[in-house]
Amino acid sequence: MITFWTTLYKEMINPVLVICALILFSALLPDSVFANGQNTQFVPGEVMIKFREETEPNQLLAQASHLNPPDIEILAPVESLLSEKTGIPLKVKQLLSGAWVLLAVDGDKLRDQLVTQLRKRNTITEIQLSASESKAMGRSEVKMIDVAFQSDSPEYKAIKAKLAGTADDSFAGLIQELSKTLNLPLQGEVNQQGHLLLQADLREVTIVLDKKLRSLSELIALVQLNYVSTIMK
Repeated sequence: MITFWTTLYKEMINPVLVICALILFSALLPDSVFANGQNTQFVPGEVMIKFREETEPNQLLAQASHLNPPDIEILAPVESLLSEKTGIPLKVKQLLSGAWVLLAVDGDKLRDQLVTQLRKRNTITEIQLSASESKAMGRSEVKMIDVAFQSDSPEYKAIKAKLAGTADDSFAGLIQELSKTLNLPLQGEVNQQGHLLLQADLREVTIVLDKKLRSLSELIALVQLNYVSTIMK
């Protein structure tokens, strides 16, 4: 009898068996992820949420889910509500099992929102959609905005310094200042015409969105980034 328990104990602490058990555990519990692990990453622009049972959004979700196929359009009021409360345009991308809802940042509306805010800046002479390829991040596409500044403006001087390869932080400071003014994480680069190619930093926007959704505890019970498991080499 003692030999049996001794053998069982040794098998339980066998590192290989422990690793196998952890893999099996993670497969059985897909909602459990290791946010800080090197073998997981989240999809920029996507967040999963679960509404509180007693809320109106959850009632609309139930209506949409009971149809075959599910009708996401029923959740249009929910999209508007969450977009207003977070300040980030959102759309329902998919209804998942277990009453989870996959939200996605609406890239086109986010771009339009940025353009509207940028037009209030008096040092800008021209704004247009960039002819350059949009940068794909995860499964979402981030639209770029081509911005031209007055030649005597601090913004233009920072852009020219960037083009000249001057070793200062004026361009980084410009992006930080725009991000603060527009209340949205941004990233940018310059083209040979001396224009700023600006876009939302979708990864950072997703992190901000996650925090804002978590603050809506009266409506939302659970929030989770859309993690994707990758094989460690």
